[in-house]
Amino acid sequence: MVTVHNIQEAIERHNPIWKYPPKRWEQGLILGNGTMGVVIWGDGLPLNLTIDNTSFWDRTGWKPSNPEKFKWANFKQLIEESKVKEGEKEFQNPGNAPISTRIPPSRMEIWFPKGSRFSKMELNLYDAVAYGKLDCKENSIRFSSFIHSKEDLLIMEFEGDMHPTFKFRIFSDPENTPIDLESVNRGTYTFKDWIERYPPPEYNKDKNIEIFSQKIPDGGQLAYAFTMIFKDGKTRLYLSTAYDREGKTASEKAFDIVNRHLNRPFKEILKEHSDQWHKYYSASFISIPETRLEGLYWIEMYKLRCCTRPDAPPISLHGPWSPDGQMPPWGGDYHHNINVQMSYWPIYASNHLDLGYSLYNFIRRARPAFRKFCKEFFERRGEFVPHATDIDGNPRYDWASGQFEFNGGLWLAHHLWLHWLYSQDKEFLKEHFYPFTKEVLRPLLAELQEGSDGHFHLPWSFSPEYGGLKGSFWGPDATCDLALIRWGLTALLEACDELGIDDEEKKNWQEVLRRLTPYPTWNVWRWKVLGVRKDLPLQTSHRHHSHLLPIHPLHLLTIDGSEEEKKLIENSVRQLIFMGHGEWVGFSFSWAASIFACAGYPELARTMLLDYLDRMITENTFMMQGPQQGCDMSVHGTYALTLEAGFGAANALLEMLMQSYKNIIQLFPGIPECWEDTVFHNLRAEGAYLVSAIRKGGRCRLARVFSEKGGKVKVRGNFGTDKVLLFSPEGKCLAESKAREVELKLKKDEEIFILPEGSSLPTKVQIKELKGKEHEYHFFGVKSKVSSFPRL
Repeated sequence: MVTVHNIQEAIERHNPIWKYPPKRWEQGLILGNGTMGVVIWGDGLPLNLTIDNTSFWDRTGWKPSNPEKFKWANFKQLIEESKVKEGEKEFQNPGNAPISTRIPPSRMEIWFPKGSRFSKMELNLYDAVAYGKLDCKENSIRFSSFIHSKEDLLIMEFEGDMHPTFKFRIFSDPENTPIDLESVNRGTYTFKDWIERYPPPEYNKDKNIEIFSQKIPDGGQLAYAFTMIFKDGKTRLYLSTAYDREGKTASEKAFDIVNRHLNRPFKEILKEHSDQWHKYYSASFISIPETRLEGLYWIEMYKLRCCTRPDAPPISLHGPWSPDGQMPPWGGDYHHNINVQMSYWPIYASNHLDLGYSLYNFIRRARPAFRKFCKEFFERRGEFVPHATDIDGNPRYDWASGQFEFNGGLWLAHHLWLHWLYSQDKEFLKEHFYPFTKEVLRPLLAELQEGSDGHFHLPWSFSPEYGGLKGSFWGPDATCDLALIRWGLTALLEACDELGIDDEEKKNWQEVLRRLTPYPTWNVWRWKVLGVRKDLPLQTSHRHHSHLLPIHPLHLLTIDGSEEEKKLIENSVRQLIFMGHGEWVGFSFSWAASIFACAGYPELARTMLLDYLDRMITENTFMMQGPQQGCDMSVHGTYALTLEAGFGAANALLEMLMQSYKNIIQLFPGIPECWEDTVFHNLRAEGAYLVSAIRKGGRCRLARVFSEKGGKVKVRGNFGTDKVLLFSPEGKCLAESKAREVELKLKKDEEIFILPEGSSLPTKVQIKELKGKEHEYHFFGVKSKVSSFPRL
């Protein structure tokens, strides 16, 4: 049996600590439970709670006034006539009308006596509980706070010689709102314009529980309920949020949540909450010698569970932390061309497959909207996922060219495929992956045209947000679209074989796959590299590495392929580096780290993650697009939070530790030489395998593979010997194998241990956290009056 030595201690040494007050929202302490989120910030005069919920949406907004003109055929004519820039405005929100959006957050202000000063604040990651202390002359007050892991309820307990006062500021009260009235919804349409459409908020009080509710123009209703209890020298705040799509029961829901918990013992509720978090963390474990990177990983895993759970909405741009004081940038929506996808990358290897159901259930619910858009706009069968959607999958009618890019649907489908690969759940493959992928593939297949070379081509395609030096966003054969078509067809054919389906379209899929045009390549200097499109090479630095989609995450091109394939990967990586990162944002570094880890550049992968950590994130790990305090040259400032980059960084670290694709598990494939000692436990591999490994002195000393479903798999790792020994859990030596590639054939629920030749299996295998650099413990949180960037 494999155990982890002390997972609690290993995680808690990375608790963020605030030695100075977080004076700005983006520096604050974050709490969440998958739907409700709170950011604690301020110096005590006041201490602010920015309150958000991922269900809070206003779905109303501009829609095309002339449905007959709002057609792909008409937009394509603009492309063909090179009139997109002038004509696309008729296909998007004009900027002087509302656009569907997340509701901006409300705020609870907690005021302490004049002269109070912030002393300290800490987030216990393992328990998901915040602790803090404020002083005033000889008096002090301590607080603890958490959002219940399953209920949309914040509980905050104060103990000490001072008694705070509370002021609630609902977003929709123009006289008391915490939102800047001039904050923009879109274009010139401000929050002040937007909120004028709302009826006044309603206030009620029942059993000393105060309730603020707000009707939304789309027919929904949201509510906040709170009360304060003063007992035994302690002040306890209970605050809940609730939403009702039908606009009837939000107030009752919010009241009920608070009322049910008022008379429960505080310690009982806290234990119920923390037990869920301990179970979450027990799914897998890693420890690396780069202490602050290890800390970033555990904070991102904390944020991941804060942002979603199986029964919650999927992860949006801001998750449960829409920015304080303004309308949510980009409406806080769902961007389906990297942001949503990257947010879910770490759930597979980290063994948190259940979190994916928030995305899979969204896809299932949104399919009618995708089908409707495809029928009305493209005038054809199938389903189409616009670039940016609301919580129901409806388009937000933002920038037209981006809205109509083809990659979103198939890229979402790739997550359904990953779930199948990592779970081997045939029912999921049949019910979720197969029907959706088949339908989102249709719009792309309908666009293909046979060229004079006998290949099928895409006459017009769009590589996310890149137009080159001339700003031409549409052109033939975008590499990302070709890669997704190639992957989608291959996956559907594999699914047919797996499920025994003889689909009537199978022959057409095989024919298209056989004749689909190769990826466009360009000769740049002495290098043959992947192009962005057939008519466009990568000409400048750009944040979106979509032309490298065949390398990552699709793994259609790998360094295990032909010499030509390996050279193409090497040259394309060189070009990416050569172009520089002047137009990169946070997710560009995370994605590049994964690309480099898969392309055989471990030192470069490490550099990308350290650059991300030291330059691109705030004291609480929020990524605000550009580098912090101008510490690097970039065209992007720090103007808006999005969460995908942090989750991408966690995934890149996992891919440095283990990669699994094409039925091969690779141990420590992206580890830099300086990481001589590294360990992980229960990382999940494709094929439904759970893998643990210990690296010491630069080589793998032990690996363990557990099979949930049974099957054949190959394992690669540097064991430092020519041969390895295979052991049963009881310590019996079963066989020996060549060390370079170990072939395993496992039954369901069978596990096997792999050790270097000359070793024996210990009676008890324990994965122990590495001794870190103590000066990098508790690395995050505000440590000085003015934080310096880059950090190290």
